[in-house]
Amino acid sequence: MNKHTKLVVVILIVLLLLLVIATVSYSLDVTKDTQSTATSSNSSVNLNGNKIVQDENRLYGVVDSAGNPSIETEWEQLQFISTEYLAAAKKDGNEKTIGVLDLDGNIIAPFVYTDVHALTSSYFLATLCDTEQIVLYDSDFHAVGCCIWDSFSWQNPILTLKKGDDVYSFSLEEDVLTMQDAALVRTVGNNTFTIDLSDVNVTDLTPEEWSDTADLVQETLTVYQSQNFTTLEMITDQEHNDTVLVGMSQSDGIFHGFNVQGCVLYVQIQTNSSNGKKSITWRTNGQFIKGEESVQKTLVITMQKNQHEIWVVTNFEVV
Repeated sequence: MNKHTKLVVVILIVLLLLLVIATVSYSLDVTKDTQSTATSSNSSVNLNGNKIVQDENRLYGVVDSAGNPSIETEWEQLQFISTEYLAAAKKDGNEKTIGVLDLDGNIIAPFVYTDVHALTSSYFLATLCDTEQIVLYDSDFHAVGCCIWDSFSWQNPILTLKKGDDVYSFSLEEDVLTMQDAALVRTVGNNTFTIDLSDVNVTDLTPEEWSDTADLVQETLTVYQSQNFTTLEMITDQEHNDTVLVGMSQSDGIFHGFNVQGCVLYVQIQTNSSNGKKSITWRTNGQFIKGEESVQKTLVITMQKNQHEIWVVTNFEVV
């Protein structure tokens, strides 16, 4: 090996040593920095540059795009579910519960869930710890319809929510929630009623209104079938009590049973042009015994909201 080659080799070895020293030094500096400050996760940065960080106690918080703390590192887990909200976990005894925080650390949804996740950019589903029921939240994190649902299914863009025997279908196209259909079932005695909504626009009522009014029909038919009027005040108000009582007690014949061909409640909704109030008319067929004859009749139940915005029965007829 000549002198020129030896010189090149020495220079290369020196450069290699310098590179190794620089790499180790940088690694030590980074390690030291991460031990003294909170670290961040590569997948924990939102669109506005807010970053989830972790401290030496393995608790999580958030810093803004300038590195200033916006949420203290006190949470067991943090996850962005939108640019504005985070799902946060904390220990509740031996159990971990999940709630929702805004970027200032304010609690937006209580810590009563096992899971909170984004359905779309504007709607979120949360699962309750105790019952595994579902709460649907909108973009402002308000519970939609104030309902707690038993289960859900999601086949984009159709969201199906179930409560008891009732099933509601919603469209979520372009992040706009629109109720498309409702399948309602109620039972009176040994008779199960399906509710036919083919003649109405299902969006005329909210899901909770559909549920409440269907329950009210069930209670009304139960009172009528038993002819026990002691609970009449539970389904009507003082203004309409006498009218409903007369309609129930003065039937032409003895009430015997419902349509043997299938119990169906047909629904119509009318809107008063003067005050804008809605009234709902429910119809179903029943059988009556008059002497030795069985007579087919139609039961008609009318309801509207009272002054307290509660649905009550305002009229009852057998025609």
